Amino acid sequence: MQPDPSKIRALLKKTQHHDKDERFMATSDLATELEKVEGQLDSSLQTPIRDAILKQLDDPSNDVQSIACKCLCSIVQKFVCEQVEEIVDKLGSLLVNGKFELRDIYSIALKNIISSVPEDFGAQIAKKLVRRLLQGLKKQKSKKDTDEEQKEEERNHFNRLIACLDIMKDLTGRFGFMMTEDHKSILETIQPMLSDSKVEIRKKVAITLGAIVGSVNDDLFNGLMKQVIEVIKNVDFHDEKLFTFIQAVGIFARNAGQRVSVYLKDIVPLLIKICTDEKVTEDNGEAAIDLRENCLQTFDVMIIQCPKQMLEHTEDLMKVGLSLMTYDPN
Repeated sequence: MQPDPSKIRALLKKTQHHDKDERFMATSDLATELEKVEGQLDSSLQTPIRDAILKQLDDPSNDVQSIACKCLCSIVQKFVCEQVEEIVDKLGSLLVNGKFELRDIYSIALKNIISSVPEDFGAQIAKKLVRRLLQGLKKQKSKKDTDEEQKEEERNHFNRLIACLDIMKDLTGRFGFMMTEDHKSILETIQPMLSDSKVEIRKKVAITLGAIVGSVNDDLFNGLMKQVIEVIKNVDFHDEKLFTFIQAVGIFARNAGQRVSVYLKDIVPLLIKICTDEKVTEDNGEAAIDLRENCLQTFDVMIIQCPKQMLEHTEDLMKVGLSLMTYDPN
């Protein structure tokens, strides 16, 4: 069923009304009308609807911008791929350069579009969006005149990184196998962020890398694993980054399964050494306890994902388990 073109054009005209309440209601009504459409929307209506909704993403009213994002989520399945590309590119630009207070709305809209667009749109959508996300991840903080403005810029920068990583996770998680041309640039941008000074960034990077490890080629995967193992080997156990890198190994094992098995001979002894090191076992601080727990959780994942290859480590792991069972933090 197709909507009445005259009714749609009337609503489109109202989306340009001087009163923000009229613009809001027109967009809400437009979304309702479009949800009734079965199959793809008439091609003659797609471009004017797309242009009207995209224009509202720059509306002075935050409420109008919010309803426009919701409208986009409900109509992408009724548009041809080229129209969805334009929508995704605009939302990606706003995620990186738009209003800080609306970034959550842009992020929700992109996440919904990524999860709901037809599979055969994936390659084109990913190509457009990954360019915007990499731009956001590489964007540097601006220098401001006052301390208050600089603090606000710091918050904006942090929020932008978290949002871009979150969308990259969803994008590579669904369309990673269609993004082989971008895998190298994605890893080159994200891998160094595993050593970021902020724990929230490091954790989000580990999760984002976990979404792509199942689809990257062997050379890229091997380079990532070698870097992570090298850091675990050399970093001091007091360094809080060690927790992130061990956590990353568990995430990679969970998502890449058998690909991690060739590295067990290096990883398992390393983690056992950390669990049994006197500096760690004699430290009853929260960080040291969390570190041991993290190692145990990583062992658990590796046993589930690579049971055959973990058999040779069973005896050593039993000793570690029995030793830690007697641990009394008091």
